[in-house]
Amino acid sequence: MPYPGQDPQFLKWLFSFKTEVTIPLRFLWRGFEQAEDGVWRKKSEDFRIMNEAGITWAISFIESFINPVYIVSNYSDKDINWTMKHVGRSVYNNLSCRYQEFGLHKLDINRVGIEIVSKVHAILLGAKENGYRKFFSTTHQHQEVKSFNENQQSGGGLFGMFRGLRGGNRNEPGYG
Repeated sequence: MPYPGQDPQFLKWLFSFKTEVTIPLRFLWRGFEQAEDGVWRKKSEDFRIMNEAGITWAISFIESFINPVYIVSNYSDKDINWTMKHVGRSVYNNLSCRYQEFGLHKLDINRVGIEIVSKVHAILLGAKENGYRKFFSTTHQHQEVKSFNENQQSGGGLFGMFRGLRGGNRNEPGYG
């Protein structure tokens, strides 16, 4: 049962963050489109944004930001701006210099660049001002309060909790 203020769908999404971010991009860059029923279908055999080398590079670049170091960081606007300036420079320099290696048309460099940069930016925005950390700490606090309240109701507060550790039954003589 979720704690107050928690959306189970959001928690499910948060813990499958990596796949939610990268799988749609893999399909798009391989030339698939998502139909209304959610199924990915190939547009045509010759339609492809990037080859596997480009997809691997781009996905690994995005995934380097989907890790606990970034997610539990405390980014300020200044930190995000500095990081994003370097992310943008790295993405566009790589795509512009390696477009032939990646099987990328020059006109698609900007499209792919925006897709990569926007995903990294969204990840960093989640860490802005302890965003993810606040979410997780609030979740943990709700869990502690719920556990404490359950112990108080079933065993009489802190002393009941210690009685529970002793393994006794409240109805036994000499228990309290």
